[in-house]
Amino acid sequence: LLYYGENVNERDDELEEFLSDPTKQVFLMSDAGREGLNLGVARYLLHFDTPFHYSYYIQRSERISRIDNKSDSVFVYRFVTLNTVEERIESTMMERKMMAAELGLGADFEDNAEVMSQDEAEYILFG
Repeated sequence: LLYYGENVNERDDELEEFLSDPTKQVFLMSDAGREGLNLGVARYLLHFDTPFHYSYYIQRSERISRIDNKSDSVFVYRFVTLNTVEERIESTMMERKMMAAELGLGADFEDNAEVMSQDEAEYILFG
């Protein structure tokens, strides 16, 4: 399911479907999902756009990283297309993260970033 855009009613329909239908196992969201959601039933979160601020990334990621999450572990994936402006945004976001950590701000979120192959990405998205 996709969670994005300005239309709150459409977003709410997507959220309700995800929370109530156990066959819906992937919930993709943009910055529209960074606040006010509790997705404790989720195990995977896939970011399909990179926010400009690391704190926005944390907010979005924490939608599933809740104490009441039903899963033993959760996985957050961030998709970045190489050799695009998106890669530069990713780099800037990581620089801001390091700067915040040096100032003692926002360094409590574990980020084990790895580059995955096209085959791995297709497996995650399409099974």
